[in-house]
Amino acid sequence: MTKRRSLSYLLAVLLGLFLALLLFTPLRFAVLSGVGIPVSIRSVQRMPFLFSVPVRVSGVVGDRAPLVDALLYELQDETGRIWILTSDLTVQPGQTRTVQGTLLFESIVIDGDEQGEVYIRSQ
Repeated sequence: MTKRRSLSYLLAVLLGLFLALLLFTPLRFAVLSGVGIPVSIRSVQRMPFLFSVPVRVSGVVGDRAPLVDALLYELQDETGRIWILTSDLTVQPGQTRTVQGTLLFESIVIDGDEQGEVYIRSQ
């Protein structure tokens, strides 16, 4: 009976560690994105040093910046704003969108100061 309790205790500890890793690391973005659950834009922006992470966010389209064969647009939810890079040229201001893509960072140094920004490249 003690072996069974020890095994149950070990499994409970391992499950707890696994859940803590999912809740408190960028892995949660990949897991939530994989099951179709959007995360807040603020939570995405708080992970600025971990890139190429799959994320899913929802919000309302704001400003747009057309590019050659692409479009940058700002997506806003109640927690913040983030730029989205997409090949979908039909995105219009005021639309509600859910975007799945990859979290990236563009470094822009101006007078020695980092002015770069986190953005999402949509799939």
